[in-house]
Amino acid sequence: MYTKALLMTFSLLLYMLSFSNAPVSEEIEMQKAELLRMNNIYEIIGTDAACKVFSFNALFLSSDNMAVEVINRGDTLMERTRALIQKSESGDKIYLESISSANACLQYQETGSTSFVIRLTHED
Repeated sequence: MYTKALLMTFSLLLYMLSFSNAPVSEEIEMQKAELLRMNNIYEIIGTDAACKVFSFNALFLSSDNMAVEVINRGDTLMERTRALIQKSESGDKIYLESISSANACLQYQETGSTSFVIRLTHED
């Protein structure tokens, strides 16, 4: 429940950004800039203070169903992950999955892994 609320909060941020009066390309650039501003997975999905993430995968699925997966060691967004975020376009999805964690990360340990989906969208 906690992780779903955090994901919904993050999704709401992207959803709110999609209602600006800016052209579609500017909206997508604002969404990507918000993601790139974040340095680690904690800023994206939120965690308890004692939580420690050892690794996670970022799966990029383009709107034309081309997939690229990046294994991130530790809790930071690897340079390859950041580069793929920068190249993302409207309709692309980013899955954060296979989260390996310890300590107060019970929201991940209950199922062994949790997937989070980030969509770059524009609302007409």
